[in-house]
Amino acid sequence: MSLRSEVGEGADLALRATIERRQLAVFLVGSVALGSLATALLAGSSHPLILPLVALAISFIPAGLALLLLRLGRDSEERAALQHRLTAWRLGPRWYVLAVVLMPAAHLAGVALATLGGGSFPLHLERLALLPLFVVANLGEEIGWRGYALPRLQRHLTPLTASVILGMVWAAFHWAALGQNPDRPWAYIAVGSVFLVATSVVMTWVFNHTGGSLVLMVLLHAAYDVMSVGVVPLAETAVPLLAFGLSGAVLSLIALVVLHVDGPQLGRAGHHD
Repeated sequence: MSLRSEVGEGADLALRATIERRQLAVFLVGSVALGSLATALLAGSSHPLILPLVALAISFIPAGLALLLLRLGRDSEERAALQHRLTAWRLGPRWYVLAVVLMPAAHLAGVALATLGGGSFPLHLERLALLPLFVVANLGEEIGWRGYALPRLQRHLTPLTASVILGMVWAAFHWAALGQNPDRPWAYIAVGSVFLVATSVVMTWVFNHTGGSLVLMVLLHAAYDVMSVGVVPLAETAVPLLAFGLSGAVLSLIALVVLHVDGPQLGRAGHHD
């Protein structure tokens, strides 16, 4: 290969890397900005039939932005990689069990501990039937967070650093909603941020160990939501902030165990997804 060809190839790779970083920045900032704006504009929609539709629309903002950027980028390999992640479901049964049990267990542990501080333990098992709805709702977020952003972050950063950055962006995406709590909104934002960063670390660990399966990511996310919103709702614990904080503490311990086992690579075998 001639020197001119090597220089040209190097310049092309540098240009592609710059474009990729800018696209990722546009995705991260755009998701937070659009999500916050939509949440603020639709905050007054309190009708029980309207709220699920509002939440569903907001949850698909990361997916819509990711798919738009992939289309604008005209990168067929990236689109094929995302499609592969969406269809990677042939996994060991233990991963499905983990996806269904892990996050709900952290939530239940937090609520149980909160009863020691005067909280209650509500239980509505019939609401497990809502799981398919949460699967659909969380598909939009996970296409964006773990389908599009996480693989790109892991190309340039350790999985731990990538998880923390993505967790903070994920938290910022929810700040507008968390801030609507009438009782100590800033406390909810702080607790929610810690919770989502810890969740991001755990989800990256599962993601890397399952070949980037978005099926597992959506199931894990939906299992937590159906438990914390429907089956054992935080809102009915009498001490929701305490229960939320204790759930976050339990999840943070799980994240520390994962880090102790796999280190900052969080199960990543190589440097590419």
